[in-house]
Amino acid sequence: MISESSNSVWRRRVLGRRRMKLTVFVVSGGLLALTMVWSATSQRQRDEALFTRASLAGQLTVTDQQLALAKHQVARAHAAAAMVAEARQQGIIPAAWNSNSINVVRQNLDRPETNRMLSGLDVDAQRIPQLERFDVSVTNMDDGLFTPPDTQAYSRPIQVTITGTEYFSAGGVGAQ
Repeated sequence: MISESSNSVWRRRVLGRRRMKLTVFVVSGGLLALTMVWSATSQRQRDEALFTRASLAGQLTVTDQQLALAKHQVARAHAAAAMVAEARQQGIIPAAWNSNSINVVRQNLDRPETNRMLSGLDVDAQRIPQLERFDVSVTNMDDGLFTPPDTQAYSRPIQVTITGTEYFSAGGVGAQ
């Protein structure tokens, strides 16, 4: 009986150790699984936070650009208001001015005609041209714009492009 009892004690010890090892293994495995789930969750939250941060940084850049544009537009509005006030102070009445469109596109003109057209664009108290495009060029590569009248090149045409608006006084002297 003693041997059975020692055998039984030995079995209980072995089974107890195995149960203890199995319990430690199961608890360790569970803790490892919980750690992996927690790590994956925190990594996802970190990625979401980084994405949100990048998105907000982009929005901040766009907002800064819009703010700069708004400040520029406000400055232009103030300058325009100052110009209108200055014009009124000098007696210039906007309603006393009319406008004509200027649209001469790639026309070949002789030099005297070109000179008359260009001298007609002069600014005075009755007319103010506002040109958007102004281009005068020779039609022959060997010619120049400043050719003396006594040369053969002077007789060749010049290509002229002028677009814009000419404002003219409709209300008398200086539109005042």
